[in-house]
Amino acid sequence: MAEDKINPTGWGGAPVDANYYVSSADPDLENETVLTGLGSANGIVKSDGAGNFSDGVAGTDYSTPSSTDTLTNKTYELEDAPASDHTASGTQTTMTVDVNTYGVAGALHLDTDGNWVDADADTTTTMPCAALALETGTGSKKVLLQGFMRDDTWNWTVGGIIYVSTTEGNLTQTAPSGTGDQVQVVGIATHADRIWFNPDFNLIEIV
Repeated sequence: MAEDKINPTGWGGAPVDANYYVSSADPDLENETVLTGLGSANGIVKSDGAGNFSDGVAGTDYSTPSSTDTLTNKTYELEDAPASDHTASGTQTTMTVDVNTYGVAGALHLDTDGNWVDADADTTTTMPCAALALETGTGSKKVLLQGFMRDDTWNWTVGGIIYVSTTEGNLTQTAPSGTGDQVQVVGIATHADRIWFNPDFNLIEIV
């Protein structure tokens, strides 16, 4: 069977996805592979890369770029053990980072201008932490909003709570205790070098 990818006319000629195939011929698409028994008119089927095909989003019309798939009664699975240092699995976005002292996995606070800076539990102006850096440096960078993060320099007690540190951009398993410090729980250690990052935006101030 030929492996012609979805290649909608008028979209610049680039395949939409290397693992998706047309399940029935459609005049708005070119280079179709017609697969019988799966999908529906204008639908798609998905290949696992090993010659096995299954229903993708049956009945969804991908012949126009306005088509969308609503995630109703669907689930997605995160990788709880990212395969390499400084990688993550979860909800990510790209935004402007103005200050990132720690580097990848650095704790970030969304500043008043809408850009990210180091989170620091010393003061309310640099709290709460709402993301972790996924890239070093500043500018337009990827950040993790929620998910599993790996940093091989960490040495957590598994099952222990993760807090924002009073050291800029750092995380800790010791809750801040100085007067005026902001205590924020941002996750839990799932491994010595991995955490589940799920920040709680309720802050407790030490008096």
